[in-house]
Amino acid sequence: ASGLAGLTTGQMAALSTRQLGALASDQLQALSEDQLRGLTTAQLASLDTANLNQLTDSQFQALTTAQIANLTTGQIANLESTDLAALSANQVAALRTSQITALDSADMAVLTGDQLAALSSAQVRAIESADIGGISLGAFGSLTTLQIAALSSVQLGALGSDQLQALSNDQLAGLSTQQLAALATDDLNLLTEGQFQALSTAQIAGLTTRQVAQLDAADLATLSATQVAGMTTAQVRAIETNELAALTGNAFGALTSAQIGGLSTEQLGALASDQLNVLTASQLAGLTTAQIASLATDDLNQLTATQFQNLS
Repeated sequence: ASGLAGLTTGQMAALSTRQLGALASDQLQALSEDQLRGLTTAQLASLDTANLNQLTDSQFQALTTAQIANLTTGQIANLESTDLAALSANQVAALRTSQITALDSADMAVLTGDQLAALSSAQVRAIESADIGGISLGAFGSLTTLQIAALSSVQLGALGSDQLQALSNDQLAGLSTQQLAALATDDLNLLTEGQFQALSTAQIAGLTTRQVAQLDAADLATLSATQVAGMTTAQVRAIETNELAALTGNAFGALTSAQIGGLSTEQLGALASDQLNVLTASQLAGLTTAQIASLATDDLNQLTATQFQNLS
């Protein structure tokens, strides 16, 4: 090892791949930062993974971004977790998308928040869906809205329940209507009540009728008046009859006359008394004669005298 200490960067670059591969672990670990930076990308790429893993954490941190970017996918896939965790945010940002794809779930688990935050949208999208669930909750919270927006529907569907429930309001805002519409209903129902309240009116309006039909009563109960008013008539009609009563009085009172007119007779019959009591003049005007005729006597008796006067 002592003999290598005197080699200049130029001499290091002159070593053949065979000579470099023949160095013992103590010789590799004795290389200075300048000597390591003197190695060409081809020299480093020629090292087998056993030799590469002999480098210390500080030596890995000394490698240039060009050297990191030119490691083979095989080398990246076989890096020890400590070496991967030692990479700086700039070094991680230099990884090619093919190198990102080579990382498995165990590798994802050791990435820090700073390392993840340094990834480009293209790099985030290169993470295998089978491996994205390995990202720790602490690191997952570091993903930016742009990175969240870059996730494919397959990647989103592969997130664990704890990851979905860990999405912050800002991260949720980064999801496009297309991404949310692609979520399986089981995944959508994993969102917490607070997360549902954080969704924008556009995001709620972008949900498919199938998703709306399978929303839990607890999720429906959290929707605000603004969110409900922004729903399409098809979405409102898709709400399960026995779940419609979950809407709060304020939310139900925000339904437009068009939304009210789109309710099925079964949905109308399932309304709770506090929902019937908040129907406004404009909402009542939206009721069709068929809808009014379908109301049970008990339901009609829930209406106030003023509401009766507003029936057309």
